[in-house]
Amino acid sequence: MVLILLGRLLGLLSRAAPRAAALLALWLTRRTRRRRKRAFGREVARHRVGDGEVVLHAAGPRAGGPRVLLVHGWNAAAADWAPLARRLAARGMEVFAVDLPGHGMARGRTSSLPRFVRALERVEREHGPFDVWVGHSMGANAALALLASGTRAQRLVLIGALVRPAWALRGFARAFGLSAPATEEYLREIERSEAMALAEVEAEGNAARVPMPTLLVHDVEDRVVPVEHGEALARRLPSARLLRTRGLGHQRALADDDVGRRVAEFAARGA
Repeated sequence: MVLILLGRLLGLLSRAAPRAAALLALWLTRRTRRRRKRAFGREVARHRVGDGEVVLHAAGPRAGGPRVLLVHGWNAAAADWAPLARRLAARGMEVFAVDLPGHGMARGRTSSLPRFVRALERVEREHGPFDVWVGHSMGANAALALLASGTRAQRLVLIGALVRPAWALRGFARAFGLSAPATEEYLREIERSEAMALAEVEAEGNAARVPMPTLLVHDVEDRVVPVEHGEALARRLPSARLLRTRGLGHQRALADDDVGRRVAEFAARGA
């Protein structure tokens, strides 16, 4: 009920004062539903990133094994990777997972895709390199953006990956009831305030610059990010295989036994 009323308010405001409505919509977009859910394994480090922080967790052998980095999506947390992390650690891999700004055990209540990217840049600089990267949803976008910029890795796994962030943001704008001028102002303000063009995190463009073997996992019943996004990435990535699942939606693939087995096998081959 609150969201319905808020949407109506923003719709009315966007016609009278497009910029004010865009700024309010941006504030709402950045708010996260932070879950203080402790991740698996041990906490390795906390780093300040802008006005937020990123927390790195680890499990498995402390050194010597292949190194895997797990990157969660929006309103998720490192703890969501626990089933896959246990499977990877059992194969002798050193498994790392991040709580990105405003998520999990990281302080703050706001975040964004550009902040995801900058947090991963800090983790890679301080604790990398990682042999295998695994990203889910918006975390897949952030991982792909970083690897397209030249970050080294041997293998990449993208689960429920979002291809075009602007597509998702326009969906938010429609849900907020923003007028066309307010929507364009909303997109411009995101780029200005985050000091990053949306094109920099657009997955199709970045995919062409990612040469390592990639496993794409996408559910045909995903209602958050339709399977067409995974299919588009499969066409753009130079060395990709698409695994279509059914009945897992957007989130349940992270804990699915069959998906976990296939991801672990793929990661082990690369490492």
